[in-house]
Amino acid sequence: MKKKITSLFVLFLMLCQSGFCEDIFSAAGKKILRSQDGGKSWEAVWDSDMDSKIPGAFLTSITQGNGIILAAGGTLVMSADKGNTWKEVPIVGHTGSNNLLEKYLSHVCFGKGVFILAFPFHILYSSDGLNWRYIDKSKPSMLTASTAQEGASADGDKKKKGLGKGLGMLKGDDKAQGSGSKTASSQANPAGLTNAMTFIKSPLKINFINDRFFITGGNRSMEMVCLKIDGTELKVEKVYDLYNEYGNAATLGTGGLGNIASDGKTLVVVAQGSSKTAFSADGGASWKFFKNPGEMQTQSVAFGKGLYVGVNQFGDVLTTPAAEISKGWVNKAKFSSRTSVANQVIFYKDRFYVFCHNAEVFSSTDGKTWNRLTEGINVGTNFYEVIFL
Repeated sequence: MKKKITSLFVLFLMLCQSGFCEDIFSAAGKKILRSQDGGKSWEAVWDSDMDSKIPGAFLTSITQGNGIILAAGGTLVMSADKGNTWKEVPIVGHTGSNNLLEKYLSHVCFGKGVFILAFPFHILYSSDGLNWRYIDKSKPSMLTASTAQEGASADGDKKKKGLGKGLGMLKGDDKAQGSGSKTASSQANPAGLTNAMTFIKSPLKINFINDRFFITGGNRSMEMVCLKIDGTELKVEKVYDLYNEYGNAATLGTGGLGNIASDGKTLVVVAQGSSKTAFSADGGASWKFFKNPGEMQTQSVAFGKGLYVGVNQFGDVLTTPAAEISKGWVNKAKFSSRTSVANQVIFYKDRFYVFCHNAEVFSSTDGKTWNRLTEGINVGTNFYEVIFL
């Protein structure tokens, strides 16, 4: 018996070392779901029907940083204790209403000590997930010294010092942004929209790539904004107008630009709901485009082990080595034998994961051979975006 217990303990340690004992969280529409066994089984830790003050809250985006988890989509939900308890964060000045968000699809991302929240035409930023400011593309937003110091360290993921201060204070004329005050809470009100500059009208994804935030989207177009943290400033580095630069190559029959993957040099951006892919070999200075083979769509893209992997809503996988990206997608595979709507592909540690509609999860170490992690399907439970904690 003692030998059997020891063997089980060793197996447990091996699973933990391989990442299977880490928590996984998903923004899953009306729920936030958690898995503690590598994605095989899931439990609800937040339910909009029970826990939200916002009718119709529908979460499609989730991120983590500074010891905080944030999920967005019609509302903003926060956990500061590793997903054990959650609360809604009011973006407007009165408790219980997020009417700046509730009518729109919104997305959230973390990088270098900063949270970015995007919804139609506007971008907000925060260091603590509670106090938010609008980004004005006519001038750089000023970060406080404490926040800049946090961001200078390895993304500040484990930094909790200075929370509640962070990006709340601006060094400059707050009246220019319509707040009339130098506190973060006064800026978090609908009047701030009056003077905030407009950006992407239909944001679809935010990625933190190569020390920059790329906010992508569009409606039958390829829209993108690049933000960079430069010292104590959060700058709008570039607002891309790819159609003006590249014409029809940068137009889409439907959908818009989705998420981005990078090998540190090349950027690959899939177009959600379209059979086109955009890539840049110089960090975003210039772009090229190619059609996917057989007009196949790619819903999400990831990079790992020298390989770009794209997936779609039909169980298809498209891959190409980074060195051959100029040739487009060069190999095809299947992650599922049936139609499985893939929302996100992630490379984590040593393998790729695909998270789908109907609570389906698949994994692969090479992009060719895939294993189903979940048993059967759970209709209506959709993994829109996922994080590993």
